[in-house]
Amino acid sequence: MKAVTINHAGKIILFILTLSVFQLKAQNHFDEFIEAGEVDANIIYKAYSDPILQGLNYGFGRGWYNTAKSHEKFGVDFSINVVIAYVPEKDHFYSTADLTQQFIQNGGNTRFVGSTSKYPTMVGPESPQPVFEVYNPEFDTYEQITGPAGFSFTNSIVKQAVPVVIPQFGIGLFKNTDIKLRFLPKVGSSDVKLNMFGIGVMHDIKQWIPGNSVIPIDIALLVGYTHFGLDVLKIEDDNDEGHFKLNSVTYQLLVSKTLKVITFYGGFGYIDGYSKVNIKGEYDVAASLTPIIDPVNFKSKSTGMNGALGVRLAIKVLTLHCDYTIQDYNALSFGFGFSIR
Repeated sequence: MKAVTINHAGKIILFILTLSVFQLKAQNHFDEFIEAGEVDANIIYKAYSDPILQGLNYGFGRGWYNTAKSHEKFGVDFSINVVIAYVPEKDHFYSTADLTQQFIQNGGNTRFVGSTSKYPTMVGPESPQPVFEVYNPEFDTYEQITGPAGFSFTNSIVKQAVPVVIPQFGIGLFKNTDIKLRFLPKVGSSDVKLNMFGIGVMHDIKQWIPGNSVIPIDIALLVGYTHFGLDVLKIEDDNDEGHFKLNSVTYQLLVSKTLKVITFYGGFGYIDGYSKVNIKGEYDVAASLTPIIDPVNFKSKSTGMNGALGVRLAIKVLTLHCDYTIQDYNALSFGFGFSIR
């Protein structure tokens, strides 16, 4: 049994996984959220970190395509895609009123006592820091806690955004159908390991339209699935572990038009993203007379329609592309690669 030292686990799971290392810096009070006990701590952690998780959900749902034209049989392509999902202003802060209602439903063991009605999420400014009280049953009194504010991304290279990097391979098979693969084997150290797997199918539907020879654009359907995992072992000792899992599915109707070396492309569709954070261990906290086990365990879901427009430049086998997606968390995607038709 040990005192709360979840700040290391939280930083690894909730910060490194963003891949946005432009402005990582030490944060005081990050571990204090868990003093509220298992249920209330998860409520606060989710509100604080949800914009990062939403950004990852939306980010991994992008980067699947830069044309609607399928390969010829056994044609191949490889690309490195960078996707930057921008956190909307409404998610730079979380409301104390919303969380207070959830605290009350859980018995009213936690209450905000600061002078403001909202506090920064992880992507928000560095102040104000949240101040709340947690009922301590051992002394029958409330204990005041100060939690972390945001990371103040306003001076970062990427402002209020979550970037991800995605390697992808594609191959043309039968009936103008491309298979797209994303793969990163479990890599890392003895303490931290990450992995990624994704598979997508893009099929030319123009070929099935009567009179398709007069249609001046390429038209395709795409379905893509991505799994991303991060495991942190031996955070403080052999019994401490942290796990992050993400699953993202996207459905897209694609169109494109090639003019010599330039291709204009667009997509319209739907994304369904899901992620889960779990930090394991045994912790002494103010809100409980007995240690709590596996204190952080919450989910984040992202769903909605989206639309994208982009352009690709092809110079022999080399390709460069860039597109912008309108969705709940708008995203800028760009990358480079090669394509052999």
